[in-house]
Amino acid sequence: MQFWQTLFGSFTNLDAYKNVVAFPLRTSLWFVIRFYLLLMFIAGISVFFIARAFATQIAHAFPQEASLRFESSHLLASGLELPWKVSLPFNTKMAVFEDHVAFDSNGQEFFSAPLSQLLPNTEPFIITANDVKQHAQQTLPTAATITVVFIVIMIAIGRIFSSFVHAVFFSWILAMFGIRMTFSKLAQLMFHIAVAAEGINLVSLLIYRNLAVPIYELAFLGITLLVLRSLRRPFA
Repeated sequence: MQFWQTLFGSFTNLDAYKNVVAFPLRTSLWFVIRFYLLLMFIAGISVFFIARAFATQIAHAFPQEASLRFESSHLLASGLELPWKVSLPFNTKMAVFEDHVAFDSNGQEFFSAPLSQLLPNTEPFIITANDVKQHAQQTLPTAATITVVFIVIMIAIGRIFSSFVHAVFFSWILAMFGIRMTFSKLAQLMFHIAVAAEGINLVSLLIYRNLAVPIYELAFLGITLLVLRSLRRPFA
């Protein structure tokens, strides 16, 4: 099975789903794993450089004479006022409060966390401009990349598991209509449909960051119905 040809066909050609069942189940499983490895690589590289740009801007914006004292899960500022706000690349802003930090894009908050979860527990300690410059530029890109890689791995595991669950569900539905298809072949279809649904989900997230709609689930259901409808003969 050619990875790029199969990947392209998953998005553009319903007949491609008929072809994948000619291969063993492990081939389709490996296809899904390769897709998420590719996604993990692209996301990791992208986040690393974005986080490095953020870190550089934060280091430059922090006043040289200022300092922060972290004690009892709160910040005490000297030489600057809290909340301390910084404009970052990609129309993003960061705000550091006494007890938490928040990021927003186009006025919509997309990340917020208490400082007690982000800073070491060895308090009290002082944060100087040199500390911000050193740790932001060295730690932030690495930490952000590791976090994104972990998230993609968890998503991949969840998608693979849910594909098996969907295979069980749709095998029951097909049986009700007298359509025979082995579980392994149906699971293969679910794997490839999951990849197409994930692609649609990623594009929608890039275009509409704050869209409160389960795009993946809707895309998965829609593609599944189209694929099953396009099948003219049962698979034994």
